[in-house]
Amino acid sequence: MEKEKMTPEQVKRWRTSRDLTQQQAAKLLGVDRLTWQNWEAGRSKPPVYLADALIVKDGVLAALKAGGNVA
Repeated sequence: MEKEKMTPEQVKRWRTSRDLTQQQAAKLLGVDRLTWQNWEAGRSKPPVYLADALIVKDGVLAALKAGGNVA
C-alpha cells in the first residue's frame, strides 16, 4: 500500500505547533522557503517521505531544546 502524502493543513499544523516560521521549517528540512510555502498553500504536494522526515526532525528539535548535542 502506498503512503499518503501530507495535506497542506497537516504541513502547516506541524510547523505552527512547533512555533516555527516557514523559513525555519524549510531550513530544517533543507528546502527553500517558497517550497514550504507552496506545500502549505496546496500549490504543490510534498514528497511522500515528508512525514517520516518530520518525525526525525522532531527528535532533533527535542534534543536541541534539552540542550543535547545532535552532531
